[in-house]
Amino acid sequence: MISLIGQHVQDAASRTAQTAVIGLGAAIAMFIGLGFLTLAAWLFLIAVATPITAALILGGLYFGIGLVALSILSARQRARARAKAVAAQQSASAEGALSKIILAFITGITAGQKSRS
Repeated sequence: MISLIGQHVQDAASRTAQTAVIGLGAAIAMFIGLGFLTLAAWLFLIAVATPITAALILGGLYFGIGLVALSILSARQRARARAKAVAAQQSASAEGALSKIILAFITGITAGQKSRS
């Protein structure tokens, strides 16, 4: 039984490691591709416009992408914080309901004991 659990954990760790390696390889390939795409865009923009215009266009593009990424991360973080707040509120209300049930149970027991004596 324990060896079965150990094998399951080992398989899960192996899959996680493989996923991490594949993800890292994909990220490296994407960064290299981004470098070549940036170079190609730079060469195209230099042929069409001045170097300062090309730099402004590429800089604005990357800055805009960065702003979009940060806003997505911020929205996800706010959603997580709201979910935690809702979970905490539900937990507190559940604890309040449970304490009321326990209090009613103890009150009933106490009333029963008083009626016997």
